[in-house]
Amino acid sequence: MDIDSVIKEKKYLEKALWLYHKFCKKQEEIRDTLIHTGNPITQILHEVLMDVHDNTNEKHQKRLFTEPLELGLFVATKDTAYEQQMYYALYKILTEHRDKLLKHLEAEKKIVDFTDPSKWGVNEWHNSKEKTKKLRDKGILTKDMVSGEEVLFINEYHSEKLKKMEVENDS
Repeated sequence: MDIDSVIKEKKYLEKALWLYHKFCKKQEEIRDTLIHTGNPITQILHEVLMDVHDNTNEKHQKRLFTEPLELGLFVATKDTAYEQQMYYALYKILTEHRDKLLKHLEAEKKIVDFTDPSKWGVNEWHNSKEKTKKLRDKGILTKDMVSGEEVLFINEYHSEKLKKMEVENDS
């Protein structure tokens, strides 16, 4: 998948999140319902979501990850037409696919230690933006410039890098 299609997919996600906010219940109401539900399965799943939420530094990324999943959990918990489907999927994951998933997760963990939230790309990106802001405040960078750390997270940078790699590979 090339960088342009990734950017296009991100724009679709952003539009879906906008629609979600425009037409769905208030997020606070959904979250409050999930926190105070008497359903222990929902409470456990929501606690995990909130752990991810609390460990994500970038506000937009918190919302983009957490809120749609909370909506799905809310619907699955409040509408009995979906509750049994959620239980079925969760049960299959835990009983039939647990070992396979753990094997794949261990392989991914060797590439990037996702168990340490400080090493998540989204948090590194957030920290790089903070560094850029500090350097701009000190007058070291102009408002058009970004820190060397932040440039790694800019789509144009990735796009140019991929194009150069393709040219080099074709040579």
